[in-house]
Amino acid sequence: MWTVNGTKVAEGQVLEWLSALIIAGDGQAYGYRKWTTWLRREHGLIINKKTVYRLLRSADL
Repeated sequence: MWTVNGTKVAEGQVLEWLSALIIAGDGQAYGYRKWTTWLRREHGLIINKKTVYRLLRSADL
């Protein structure tokens, strides 16, 4: 995965961001599409929704 400015981001880092947000969440259930939008907006990632789905599924989130 890459950011908009061209730096590479590891899958482990993305999983850390997602798990921290899910644990500290507001009780709402969000799907992989909303998490994809959040990653794009907050962290400037160039990421596909299928990749987010795969990451969430592999981590049982």
